[in-house]
Amino acid sequence: MKNGRKTTHAQRLAIVKETLKNNYSYTEASTKYQASYQQIYTWVQKYQKLGSAGLEDRRGKNLVKQLPLTKADKEKLAAKLAWEQAQHAKIKTELLRLIAQSSANSSNNEHKYQAIFTYHRETSAPIQELCRIAGISRQAYYKWIQRQRSPRPKNQRELDNDWLETIIPELFHEFNGTYGYRRLTSEINERFNQHFGWKRIRRIMIKLGLKGDYWAGHSTRKTTD
Repeated sequence: MKNGRKTTHAQRLAIVKETLKNNYSYTEASTKYQASYQQIYTWVQKYQKLGSAGLEDRRGKNLVKQLPLTKADKEKLAAKLAWEQAQHAKIKTELLRLIAQSSANSSNNEHKYQAIFTYHRETSAPIQELCRIAGISRQAYYKWIQRQRSPRPKNQRELDNDWLETIIPELFHEFNGTYGYRRLTSEINERFNQHFGWKRIRRIMIKLGLKGDYWAGHSTRKTTD
């Protein structure tokens, strides 16, 4: 655990703003700025409640440097706090409703992660606040996000479909477009020792826009009386 470091008001303000802007976890911010976890956490909480004034050092001799709040300042601060509380209540109500509408019967937190992702995308509400309302850690949420971004490995059926989408056009043109899905199915299974069904071949041909011309290469003979 890092010891607390001495900082100026400007440094604290810069650290808090960058932490919030880049969605750092307190642990990440602690490592980046060489400050303790508790310091970062306290600064962020004060900033979110009181703004820049919340980061003023009010200890010891620095206390005399603080000017007393005027009546207008107090009213402004009270109005800001009331607005923030109303916003928090609104976010809490909407997020919990969204979670309830999701797969709430899930044995894990998947539905909560999905609800947070959807709500944040639509409203830009702070991830930290949404995680706190949902009762999950922000670190766990970001791990879930990372898993969603990682490509899922393809299963054997998907790999087979990729191969078929390559080989079907080759065979189709090899036979000058005269083979339909049934004859192509027989050709693929016999040539490559496979056991694909014709419905699968037809589905892929439709996807690729291929349709056999059964009469290609056949000429019609006119008859005369």
